[in-house]
Amino acid sequence: MKRSLLVAAIIYTLTGCQTSNPPEAIAPTPQASPAIANNSPISTQELATVPSSQTCNISAYVIDKDPQGLNVRMNASSRSKILTKLPTNTDAAFVDIVASQGDWVQIDKAESARRDFEFHGKGWLYTQLLGTSTRGYGTKGVNVYQEASEKSKVVGRIPDQKEVKLLSCRGSYAKIQYENITGWLAREAQCPNPLTTCP
Repeated sequence: MKRSLLVAAIIYTLTGCQTSNPPEAIAPTPQASPAIANNSPISTQELATVPSSQTCNISAYVIDKDPQGLNVRMNASSRSKILTKLPTNTDAAFVDIVASQGDWVQIDKAESARRDFEFHGKGWLYTQLLGTSTRGYGTKGVNVYQEASEKSKVVGRIPDQKEVKLLSCRGSYAKIQYENITGWLAREAQCPNPLTTCP
């Protein structure tokens, strides 16, 4: 009996020593992690998901129907500062697009059809509130490509003078959506003016 009590006491002592040391060694790690996280405005996970920016050289027009206007933001985020609002209650508002990042495009100029509103400077717009129209006048429509290249596979055709929703851009190509067709329009297939045909 004494022998079994002695063995139990030794096991208890050894177990107690083993369990008391690791928490002390591990304790500093949780304290260090919040300090790193608090010093960084963007987490590593967020950095990994930020889409890269593409240079663009296209124009489009506002299709947003919000009577409050379309927000032009300082950065490509709905939480970013609003620089101005583009009118949505006018005949048309046109924008010149210079870059694309995720669901956002960067503009360097905007103006209304009546020239009663102008914005000069860089700002970001939510892409899907912009559109363009198709050219292809007097033809069976325009080709929509799988990639931003006329050498790419044709994924569909859109009749002339149809409004399409802008999704993104790359160079002079516009990524668009029309009904069940999503793909890229070449510059010569785009007409960024809803009021008239383009030359």
